Amino acid sequence: MLLALLPSLSVAETHVPAGRLIEVAQARLQSRAEGIPAEWQFIPSGTPMASAVVADGELGIEAGDVDGAWPRSRVGMPVTLRVDGAIAQTRMVWFTTRAWRDVHVYAHDYRSGEAGDDLRTVTRRVDIAAEGGEEVVAADVLAPVPRGYRLLRDVRAGQPVLARDLGPMPAVARNTRVALQVRRAGLALSIAALARDDGAVGESVRVLPQGATQWIRAAVTGRNEVTIEN
Repeated sequence: MLLALLPSLSVAETHVPAGRLIEVAQARLQSRAEGIPAEWQFIPSGTPMASAVVADGELGIEAGDVDGAWPRSRVGMPVTLRVDGAIAQTRMVWFTTRAWRDVHVYAHDYRSGEAGDDLRTVTRRVDIAAEGGEEVVAADVLAPVPRGYRLLRDVRAGQPVLARDLGPMPAVARNTRVALQVRRAGLALSIAALARDDGAVGESVRVLPQGATQWIRAAVTGRNEVTIEN
């Protein structure tokens, strides 16, 4: 994106102050941030050296793109000096980024595998540049944890809710109680069991029947239900 174009300069006049490099880089960052509602701050990390281009011609200044995750707390913005369209010099200008926004945070500590219905959240203003960027669930989302989802990692109270924290609850979830149906020779028996694995309908998982000491395999046949047939 071409952000500035200076008139033709002689060799002795091709001097670009550090403040101009920062200004061009900041303008590009502000443009990059427009798609995310937040209170943005771009704080220069130190002062870059002024640039001098030894060439005659029309001098232009342009800022590049942000590589990697966005937003994040520390970001480098490449600023390129061109003479008559040809690259003469590139400088990296560094910033500390802040993006304040009201988001959902966990009300308590939770362990991986916790059912979504059991998760409680509150809203808090946080710097999303330091806390997961665009994956942070904003406060205006009415259902931060969709029904039928579960937690995929351990979290602490006060941590922002991230989209990647949550995944669909499988038909059978590891470390949960299931109903084990045993069918043999026309007889059917149902007992409680503990599932050791996640499983979708049709998959095989390990379960520990109540009162047993050895894990056995059973087919997932429904929500919180597994079956052994002989």
